[in-house]
Amino acid sequence: DLAGLDCEAHRDDDHDDEDHGAGDDDHDDHGTDIQVDGCRPCQPGHFCPAGIPVLCPVGQYCPAGSSVPIPCPAGSASASAGQSSCDSCPAGTVTPSAASTNCITCAAGTFASGSGQTSCTRCDLKSYSNN
Repeated sequence: DLAGLDCEAHRDDDHDDEDHGAGDDDHDDHGTDIQVDGCRPCQPGHFCPAGIPVLCPVGQYCPAGSSVPIPCPAGSASASAGQSSCDSCPAGTVTPSAASTNCITCAAGTFASGSGQTSCTRCDLKSYSNN
């Protein structure tokens, strides 16, 4: 399985007289030799669905060895492609859903006191926030 690997695969169509058993993992269904040279885990910021590196899209992240991109969880964002992790939204900003590309500033009269928040909180009566 080449998922999550960055490698060069090539087929050897030269058939020899060797007997290749059905359970031999180095052959495809047609008896063609498959050779994999130089496989290594997919680099951070990329995913490798079939042994070919693809840049991780915005709103998602790809740690080393990824075969699929992972959506950023709510409370974080990824504003540019090729990220290996998501950025937690700073205090005063939120992302209510997964796969966000940017953090949203809380409206006036609301706040988000810590980082990584998914919703803004309304200020109590007799108080305010300039966010």
